[in-house]
Amino acid sequence: GDSLPAVNSAIAVPAKRGRSLARTIARAAVALPAVALLGYLAVSFAIAERFTHAVRYPVDRAPVVAAATYEDITLRTSDGLTLSGWYFPAPGDRAAVILHGRDSNRLEGGEKSERMTDFLMAEGYSVVLFDMRGHGNSEGDRFSLGYLERRDAAAAIEFLLARGFAEERIAMIGESLDVDADR
Repeated sequence: GDSLPAVNSAIAVPAKRGRSLARTIARAAVALPAVALLGYLAVSFAIAERFTHAVRYPVDRAPVVAAATYEDITLRTSDGLTLSGWYFPAPGDRAAVILHGRDSNRLEGGEKSERMTDFLMAEGYSVVLFDMRGHGNSEGDRFSLGYLERRDAAAAIEFLLARGFAEERIAMIGESLDVDADR
């Protein structure tokens, strides 16, 4: 009779270990995907946070163009941001808005926008150059890959409409991400 309790004890231990192992596997099956999901979300957030903040290059000089005059202008977007820019008037009924790309400003990588302004003015276009949201001297600290930037483009069009230009006589010239801002 003494051997029977020892046999029962030997049989009971593996059964407890089996249930404990099953619980550990079940917990791991839940925990590992949860940890993986949290890691994915953290990395996604960090990338989105970094990618939607532009490197700001303030405009710290006057434009260098052949225009006789220009105006410093401010544009107000439909979501309340103030954008800084320049307006170059020309005789005629045509106008152009030049939109810069990410991590730039209204000068677009040096004098590129100024050269475009000279060309357009020689062809009879008045020109608006301005800093998109989160860039140059304009308000905002993010950009949205064109989704909110269309409000910036709309503010420039509104400015020209207020100056008497017909909408069908306004050209939009975009560089990089802001090509889609007018959609």
